[in-house]
Amino acid sequence: MKIIGITGNAGGGKSAAVSYFQSRGIGTISADKINTGLLMQCEFLPPAIEKILQTSVTQTDGSLDKSRLRDITFSSKQHRQKLEELLHPVIMQNISIQLALLPENRYCIIEIPLLFEAHLESRVDRVILITASRQTLLARLCSRNDSKQDIAESILDNQLQDNEKFSATDDIVLNTQDLDALHSCLDLLHNQYI
Repeated sequence: MKIIGITGNAGGGKSAAVSYFQSRGIGTISADKINTGLLMQCEFLPPAIEKILQTSVTQTDGSLDKSRLRDITFSSKQHRQKLEELLHPVIMQNISIQLALLPENRYCIIEIPLLFEAHLESRVDRVILITASRQTLLARLCSRNDSKQDIAESILDNQLQDNEKFSATDDIVLNTQDLDALHSCLDLLHNQYI
């Protein structure tokens, strides 16, 4: 089975693309969903994260404060790298397990936002880059989760710029319009892959 990686900067539309492929009966795995699941369900992670960051990231009820964690993570490259060193191996192990459990098909999709940053290109057979202008990305980031402009900019500044990914990308999808336009682009790729 061919493994196709979907990547792109925050706010680009990776999750919408993954949903599209799911609607076509294609097996999908999302590193973001795995990460969220780990952060919300693994009791050992909040204390480990607080030790790494040397500050509290939990709410009064003991649950993880995702907004605070995001703000701290993207305000310090050193904190972000330490957090990635903790989480990425666990996420990749989880992806490997999920991949083994997917039903056989012509291809499957793995969404890995930091595919290039984490040097995981060898884990996939083909790469789709979902991209949009920086202004579009910022607008999308600011509209979700009440992100502030400076945090949205910091998130984007901590990722490789899309033009740095072009040469290692097989398929580029410019996602600047509505979902119907995105789906039309993805229809072409789906038909090519099957």
